[in-house]
Amino acid sequence: MIGTRKNIKEGKTIIRNVLIVLAVCVIGSYAGFQSKKIISGPQITIQSPSTTSANNSAVDVKGIVKNVSVIMLNDRLIPIDEFGQFKEKVLLYPGYNVIKLEAKDKFGSHVTKELQVVYTDGKIDTETKDGTTTDVK
Repeated sequence: MIGTRKNIKEGKTIIRNVLIVLAVCVIGSYAGFQSKKIISGPQITIQSPSTTSANNSAVDVKGIVKNVSVIMLNDRLIPIDEFGQFKEKVLLYPGYNVIKLEAKDKFGSHVTKELQVVYTDGKIDTETKDGTTTDVK
């Protein structure tokens, strides 16, 4: 009978130790999963414009951000919704344009993406022999 009590006590100790190890593993896994957001830093996914050329003087810049507290478009704050989506209209100058997106998280990490868009208004400049230019559509 004394041996049986000893075996029961050892069995309880083993079960308790296994439960403690399991709890530590679950907590460690959860902490690792949650820290991925902190470690990965801010992310920007640009959905549009999808091309590098535009025929309109205004384009919608749309995308999704993750792990971001602030996003700026050409050094101007823009709003994001609760799903991390943003949409902002940008006016283009004729010719080459650079659209800069910068996102920051609450820990100071930041990421920058640049879009290069060429705006052509559909007109072709032709030069005449006397040096004047004419717009042709």
